[in-house]
Amino acid sequence: MDDSKLAGFATKSESAAEQMQKASAELVMHEVIKERKCTEFEVADDDFREKGVAPEFIPHISELKIPGVKMEWKTDSTMSVVVTLAKYKGASGSGKPKLREGKEFDGVENDFYIYPPETDKIRQMIEANFNVLLIGPAGAGKTELLEKIIKEMGREILPFNMTEETTVDDFVGQISLKENEDGVVETVFTDGPLTQAMREGMVLQLDELDVAEQGILFVLQRVLEGKDLIISKNHGERLHPAKGFAVVATSNTAGRGDQADIYRSRQILDEAFLDRWKGCVRVNYLKQSDEISVLRRRTGISAGHAKTLTKIAYAARAGFGQDIHSTYSLRKSLAVAELVSFGWSLEDAFKIGVVNKCTDEDAAALCEIYQRVAKNKIDLSDRFTGNKESEE
Repeated sequence: MDDSKLAGFATKSESAAEQMQKASAELVMHEVIKERKCTEFEVADDDFREKGVAPEFIPHISELKIPGVKMEWKTDSTMSVVVTLAKYKGASGSGKPKLREGKEFDGVENDFYIYPPETDKIRQMIEANFNVLLIGPAGAGKTELLEKIIKEMGREILPFNMTEETTVDDFVGQISLKENEDGVVETVFTDGPLTQAMREGMVLQLDELDVAEQGILFVLQRVLEGKDLIISKNHGERLHPAKGFAVVATSNTAGRGDQADIYRSRQILDEAFLDRWKGCVRVNYLKQSDEISVLRRRTGISAGHAKTLTKIAYAARAGFGQDIHSTYSLRKSLAVAELVSFGWSLEDAFKIGVVNKCTDEDAAALCEIYQRVAKNKIDLSDRFTGNKESEE
């Protein structure tokens, strides 16, 4: 098919194939309008492609003559659609869809959040004061999910992040010197997060549980059984957990060590320790459609940009531990989306929001993904400018 035949739909010399493509594209546009359920929205070229419109005809969709529908390409990949309810009748034979006046996303919802399918089960276990362990990849939102659930329940939460340097004394409590009212220096026991949460009936949230040293895990094991904690450093105090005390935790591994060799310093958790957790729930990244919704509602960016950022994120996650060694959480996509909402180009926003924070190897891999998905190249020539000048 030569270029003259692709100049538009409405030509006198339309072939039967072109007429079929035109009719098919019209049905797709009606379907898109029905899905959006509003009179103003943006749609990406990928949406048409996925619905079966031939790639060579996508640029000409704006030429369709649909009563009450105004279409205009704002960018090479994003089309603006405005529907006039009084003139729009919907697809032939399908009836007029119920649309609401206004834009698809009217305003930004900074607190918009989508709960994963496991939420209700997690909530029920916490309400019953069960010990709950969430396992999943870095950046999947495990910590945020626990915080939201616990706060919504009206429970008080005490967060604590495990590190390689965290000691038993850091976790349980330790002896320190303190001057009393009479000016006499004496030794006193200062609670750690574990003893504080037990005394005050708080939910103790432990992040990066699989980084904790074995001594901490042995102390925690008795507590997870609901037994009193014997504090030898506080004259053998027997501490009984107050009502409302519970332990929740997050981990990147399932307690079997870093089998995939993508996380550092992960411990193998003792089988007896793992048995003390009444609930172990796997939490993964949001599905792509949900991630797109979060990006759009929190930042107000176009559907096309949100879809592109989500595709990049999923491609980067697929390469984690292979070509890419830094995690790609939803926070990265949100950072880029917020920069785009300032009016920046997607290329500049991605470079400043993500690429410039990465190692040289990850930067190259992410730029390759960006070029493949966004069909645009990111210039990295300035990355080593300083080094070259100093060498000269």
